[in-house]
Amino acid sequence: MTDEEAYRYYNCRKWKSLRKKILARDHYECQRCIARIRSAAQTGETLKPADRHIRKAVCVHHIQEIKERPDLAYDEENLISLCHRCHDEVHHRSVDDFKQYRFTKRKPVMTEERW
Repeated sequence: MTDEEAYRYYNCRKWKSLRKKILARDHYECQRCIARIRSAAQTGETLKPADRHIRKAVCVHHIQEIKERPDLAYDEENLISLCHRCHDEVHHRSVDDFKQYRFTKRKPVMTEERW
């Protein structure tokens, strides 16, 4: 699957509907946060204060990547609800990767009028 095909997939009505369904199925709770807390409770591990709560899930993640397995794109067993932080960790992304885009300076205004 190319980047263009992935873009079209994530913007189609069928995906948006399925995404809402998966988030509702998981009660809008990050499944990775839940797993981390359960694992710590079973092993007696002490978590950092920031890791002791379940964050709100806003992303639906393909367990087996859509580019590698497009046949599982709409398979509910292959989808899991994650918070932004856990989703970035799964994809090995850090805040530094996005700073250049998030905190860029705006272009100066050509005129004083701002409407």
